[in-house]
Amino acid sequence: MGFEFYEERDFKDTELGPLPVDWKVVRLGEVCKEVIGGDWGEDVYKDSLIEVYVLRGTDFDNLRLGLINKIPRRFLSGKSLERRKLKNSDLLVEISGGGPKQPTGRILYITEGLLNKFDTYVSFSNFVKKIEVDCNMVNPEYFYRYWQLLYSMWRTLLYEKRTTGIRNFKLNDFLKNEFIPLPPLEEQKAIAEVLRSVQLAIEKTEEVIRATKELKKSMMKHLFTYGYVPVDEIDKVRLKETEIGLIPEHWNVVRLGDVVEIFDKKRVPLNEQQRKHRRGAYPYCGANGIIDYIDAYIFDGEYVLLAEDGGFYKRFESSAYIMRGRFWANNHVHILQAKQNSNNYFLLYYLIYEDISRYVAGTTRQKLTQENMKKIPIPLPPLEEQKAIAEVLRAIDEKLQKEEEYKKALQNLFKSLLHHLMSGKIRVRKTQNGQNLQSED
Repeated sequence: MGFEFYEERDFKDTELGPLPVDWKVVRLGEVCKEVIGGDWGEDVYKDSLIEVYVLRGTDFDNLRLGLINKIPRRFLSGKSLERRKLKNSDLLVEISGGGPKQPTGRILYITEGLLNKFDTYVSFSNFVKKIEVDCNMVNPEYFYRYWQLLYSMWRTLLYEKRTTGIRNFKLNDFLKNEFIPLPPLEEQKAIAEVLRSVQLAIEKTEEVIRATKELKKSMMKHLFTYGYVPVDEIDKVRLKETEIGLIPEHWNVVRLGDVVEIFDKKRVPLNEQQRKHRRGAYPYCGANGIIDYIDAYIFDGEYVLLAEDGGFYKRFESSAYIMRGRFWANNHVHILQAKQNSNNYFLLYYLIYEDISRYVAGTTRQKLTQENMKKIPIPLPPLEEQKAIAEVLRAIDEKLQKEEEYKKALQNLFKSLLHHLMSGKIRVRKTQNGQNLQSED
């Protein structure tokens, strides 16, 4: 069983714009059988308590990512439990909450795969409502995906109401006023399956990214403790105790200022207005990476850029990054270059690995002064070992970059498919042998 994609040629005008002639348009509320929420209600079986998970709107992302340990538990029983017990294909809507960069009204589609992550019943809080749809009219997963499209277009923001600083989503108004296109039911299922397959690929890629990041942390700890040796040979490495912890006996501990050249005097800050009139091809760098692109450069070569202020200095945080080639930098980032006895990438990875926050001063805006930066202790293996360690970690970073690029490509594909399939510009149907994207004459 596969899918055949084809372009629609016959459209009609609707409340949602041009749609295929065999599609219907109805209000969201017309395909909803019931909205369940409100108070918990009275319990009639008070003697038979069961411990259950209770989902809040803030747990929607955690649940999808499998981070179930952050979901609260509560004792419930009787009718309130049965009414709020989640099952496969249920739809949950966030009624209160949201975030500084996202509106309320997020939706979550419950699957057996999600429910199987739990060891007991799953329910939902007072700030979440469950929607039951008429499956004779709409496929629940298709309904969910179309709601996602509306949310990405910030349509739910139009139905927010603030009460004492808390943002609440007016669900009933949303259901009464927003429309949903309804292809034939079999096509709805096909659309949902196509989008699900891409979403699953995104989630699998996210899992690979998380695992690779954990591998990088593990390798950093190993390499900066035992050096460039296989894991099964660490018992052969003679270690010594130093101010930065255990390191191989043949390594030294030096100060960062002893092994780098500092080029801070060459930095030139440009404000947003100045950069606006100087758009170009050269990166303009700040504390945490590239901010903009302008028409000139100050530096040309390979440098380690270490945040002077506004950076992240804890262990495994991105306190530093590498720039290669031509670029400009402002005065919020130190510009360093390894001397002959050190390696830029080795220094980069150690600055990321180590917690250097104790060298940062300030309360409202933390700052790593040049004086304090020079004092940061750095392990110094022989140069060839530095290079070998850096190469291992660079290989992991290259893997991460490829996975991040693949994830971005999948996300772009998902957005494109979501728009085109929900508007009928591209249509889909199931086939027995599976076809690639094609056009009908």
